[in-house]
This record gives sequence, C-alpha cells and structure tokens, in this order.
Amino acid sequence: MSRDILTFSGCRSVRLALIVASAFPVAAAVANTAVWTGGSNTSDNFNDSANWENGSAPDGSPSAFSVVQFSGSTRLNPQNNYGAYTQFGQVLFSSGAGPFTLSGAAIKLYTNTTTKIENNSIATQVIDLNSDGNSIGFNTSGELDPTQGDLTVNHTVYFDGGGQLNVYGNNGHTLTLNGALNNGSATTSLVIRDNSNVKLTASNFYSGGTAINGGRLYALNSTGSATGSNSVTIGGGGMLTGTGSVSGAVSVSGKISAGSNSGGSDTIGTLATGDQTWNGGGAYLFKLQNTAGSTNSGTQTGNAGINWDKLKMSGLTIAATSGSKFTIIITPLAQGMSFTTGAKFEIANVTSGSAPSDLSTMFVLDASRLGLPDSSFSLTTGAGGAGESGYDVFLSYGGGNAQSAPEPASVMLSGMAGGVLLTRRRRR
Repeated sequence: MSRDILTFSGCRSVRLALIVASAFPVAAAVANTAVWTGGSNTSDNFNDSANWENGSAPDGSPSAFSVVQFSGSTRLNPQNNYGAYTQFGQVLFSSGAGPFTLSGAAIKLYTNTTTKIENNSIATQVIDLNSDGNSIGFNTSGELDPTQGDLTVNHTVYFDGGGQLNVYGNNGHTLTLNGALNNGSATTSLVIRDNSNVKLTASNFYSGGTAINGGRLYALNSTGSATGSNSVTIGGGGMLTGTGSVSGAVSVSGKISAGSNSGGSDTIGTLATGDQTWNGGGAYLFKLQNTAGSTNSGTQTGNAGINWDKLKMSGLTIAATSGSKFTIIITPLAQGMSFTTGAKFEIANVTSGSAPSDLSTMFVLDASRLGLPDSSFSLTTGAGGAGESGYDVFLSYGGGNAQSAPEPASVMLSGMAGGVLLTRRRRR
C-alpha cells in the first residue's frame, strides 16, 4: 500500500512513512509525494495536473493517506475541486511558504499515523474550505498546530470518532477557529499544549473537556459557550481569557483573566463562566485603567468590565490555603495611576453562595506593577449592586502606607481541605 504526500512547493520534498505496526508483520509503505508547484497556466485547481510536480495530482482515495504540503509562493489560492470530504492524511505548510488560502470543498483527515494540519511557515495560513458549513473532518484524534506561524480555520471542524483535538506549537503563535468545533455521538476534547494561543470565536458544541496545559485560550464568542458543555482545566502554564462565555466549570491552577491579554494591546473586559475553583498556585490577572472605583458610600464612578476587568461566575470555590495561596495580580493599563483611599473595584461577580470569613489567609495581592506595597489593597465580599448577591469579590484600596497585618500560622478556615464553597444559584 502506498502513501501519497502532497507538497505545494517549488522544491521537491520526499518523506518516508512507516505503516503502523499491527499484530501481523507488514511492509513499510513508500511515500509518494505530490508537490504543489502552481505551474498551471489556466487554473488553481487540485485536479489540474500542471499544478503538481511531475504532473502527478494527489490521490484522494482513503487508502492513500495523502499528505498535503504547501511551500513556495506560486498560486496561493489552491481550489479543492475534488469531491466534498475527499480524504487526505495531513496538511503541512513548510518553512518559507507564502500566505496560502485554501478554498473549495471540505476535506476529511484520515491516516494510520497522526492526522494534522501544521504551519511551519511564518506566514498566516487560512483554511477556507467549505462544504455544508464544514472545513475539516477528523476521523479520530488529530492536531491543528500553529508551530511557526498563525493558522486560521473559517468553518466547522468536526470529529466523527471522538478523541482529542491537540494544539502544539512553542512559539506563541495563534490558532483561530472561526467556525464551531463539533463532535457527533462520540466525545471530543480540546487540549492546548506548549505555548500556543487558541482563539474560539464561535459557539462550540464538543462534549469533552478543555485542558489548557500551556499557552492561552481566548473565549471570544458572542453566543453559547466557547468551550462546549464540559469543564475547563487551566494548568500551571496556561491562561483562560477573553470577553465571551464558558458554560462549564473552570478550575484555575494557572491564570485567568478577562478582556484581551495579548501583550502590548491588552484591553478591559468581562469573562463569564460556570462555577470557578481558585486553587493554590493559581492567579487572576486583574487589569484596570480607571482608578476611581466605587466609594465606600456606594457612589459608582467607574464600571466593572469597562474600566476594569470583571469575572462573572455561577459559584466560586476557594481551594487555596494559607500554605498555598491564590494570587491577584493587579495590572495597570495606564501610567502614573493614583488611587483614592476607599476606592473599591468589583473583580468577581458571583451569583450565589456563602462568603468566606477571612480572605486574607488564602490570597496574595501583588501590586508590584503599580509600584505600590501589596498591603495597599485588601479583598472583601459583598453585593455589587441593587438586586445582586452578597458574594461578589471586591479589591479595596486602603492607602499606600498601610502596614501588612500579621498572618498567624495557625489561621485556616474550617474545612479548608475542601475549599470555601460559594454554591451555585442562578440570579433571577
């Protein structure tokens, strides 16, 4: 059995592929590389043999496991004019590739190795394939990897057999999914690895969990849930941020924030989720650009989610302890900020629950980015406004010369091993 590799290039790329070992010995398959040269004088079509090195168009049959690789900068808008859901094994963009946009019929990725689309170029690559609103189908687990450059998929990515969508890339580049991530009856989960960014702009319907093991996940949806119906786990190297909404529970051992956190173009915003758990070692990156806040008398001179970040959640479990605290990183978006004593900022809007009696034992307040002592601020709970619950979390400014209160080593809330639970009740 042979395997075709499609390479869009001005240079020939040859790969060897091994058939996955099974219970019975099989011979290694020899890779048959189809190289895109864009040499046709008449079309950008896949089935135009003049666009391929040696005049050999790719084989889209299921047993070929063709690998599509793009290089060079000739005919940057290839059209898949094969039938909808023609099967290939991989789509690769090699180093030095120009900015391609793939259009035409959707494809199905199926192979006996790793199914993936991978961008090894520094150019942004766009997958605009579309059949019935779908761009890419996976038979089982696969990868979408912005390894050296950004990668954008404009329509739905679906999984027939469930599994994982893994995102690899250790260079801070971005995978943007403008269509839904969906699965059928089998469960599919999303796993972000390395330090890639993943932007989810649509309502998603995958039913597995979301693991942010590294990098950042941006929830940018305007309707539904960016992460499907299941829970989100933020590992030590990951961050959840954005201005959209997440319906599932969120466990924070890495960082959580709202708005845009792209380094250099940060903006204020509100991020809504289901229940949250703030674990020891985790952090909330809280940004603000207005220092007025609301005074102790309740006079509102600024707005949460507009002048400073706000997290909205169904319930909050504080699982941090005096020995393993959760950090609030106070981050200014303007220079030379000054604060009025008594200013209070609603940083978390919690629908319902029971407020902890002493927040100071479970949190570190980091004001170093403001050039102020950490002790200038404290955390309190209370109602954020008329008709709201009394379980919202506020950051209050008490003055730059405030002294740190002693922290008894023996202070720990009863039942801390299980965390302080702000239980879930929907606001009417």
